[in-house]
Amino acid sequence: MNHVGHNVAVQITRRDVVKWTDHLLETLSPKTVRDSYLATARAAFSWAVDKIDLKLNPFAGIRVRLTKKLRTREKGFRLDEAQAILKASRAYKGSVKEHPKMTAAKQWCRSWRPIPGARRGDMPVARRGRPT
Repeated sequence: MNHVGHNVAVQITRRDVVKWTDHLLETLSPKTVRDSYLATARAAFSWAVDKIDLKLNPFAGIRVRLTKKLRTREKGFRLDEAQAILKASRAYKGSVKEHPKMTAAKQWCRSWRPIPGARRGDMPVARRGRPT
């Protein structure tokens, strides 16, 4: 741990861990720090407590709180975005090798994308004779 100034596991304190975490949060997202860096260090030190003569795990109990992302706009598409998607889906031309029914299905499926809440996997199943 270059940030601490030494690499002796026994000498690492909770204060060192907090400093290191704060240093990582300056450049990385809280989720990356929590799920990658802290999780790995916590697991390694837990192993050392179990298998080697390390007295305590300085990473135990250290948490990184995730904040909700601020939405800068509403969910879904604006009218101009939806129109652009529909226009592009209607303009789709399949390849020479593609069956005309497949081309039509691709045009039809893509036209559903502007509908709020529509997922890609739901679209092909929503056809005549099947409940949506």
